[in-house]
Amino acid sequence: MNKNNPSLAINGGPKTAGRNILIHVPFLDEDDFKAVETATRSTFVSGDGPDCRKFENMLCEYLGVKHALFVNSATTALEMAFRVKNFPQGAEVILSDFTYTSTAVAALYNNLKIVLADVYPDNGSLDISKLESYITDKTVAIAAVDYGGIPAEMDEIMAIANKYNLFVVHDTAQSIGSIYKGKKTGCQGHVSTFSFHGTKNLTTGEGELLLPMMMQLLKE
Repeated sequence: MNKNNPSLAINGGPKTAGRNILIHVPFLDEDDFKAVETATRSTFVSGDGPDCRKFENMLCEYLGVKHALFVNSATTALEMAFRVKNFPQGAEVILSDFTYTSTAVAALYNNLKIVLADVYPDNGSLDISKLESYITDKTVAIAAVDYGGIPAEMDEIMAIANKYNLFVVHDTAQSIGSIYKGKKTGCQGHVSTFSFHGTKNLTTGEGELLLPMMMQLLKE
């Protein structure tokens, strides 16, 4: 905000657009509409049909990973990400204090305690310089978030996690297609979750017709 420029709309000046500008408008073409019709006519209208398996395989190939599991929501994917480790009740998970509630709710669903960590003010990613200060003898995991498609500093986060033997859940809900040091995001943490909600840059819709979330398991 530039307070020295009163002509800006945010300072009370005239608006540059005559209507509200949405921050997300999904791109859908005729192939998308035909795919919905085909799935409906096939009777696989509640998910987990052959197109879901095909989508998983395409994602594996695109991301260069072995496993992709298509599930019904972001919260479910994140909840499963923590559940695979069977952490003791009350163990601590460090997560970004600037994220959607699902990142925290998933840990709470697993009876874990959340510890909110500072982020960089300019991009919303975990502030690496402060990360170790939140680690205690109860810490079992770190949940890093890619806000607005900007990858978190995963090399540094993984180095800290390896130092303290911590599990890393990478919430990549908003960053499919982003590149981190030459590799697509989703390949850096122990578990990564993508969102295909209607507000994301790649969408499959929401609800039971097309399942919008994918959880990628990187370690067998």
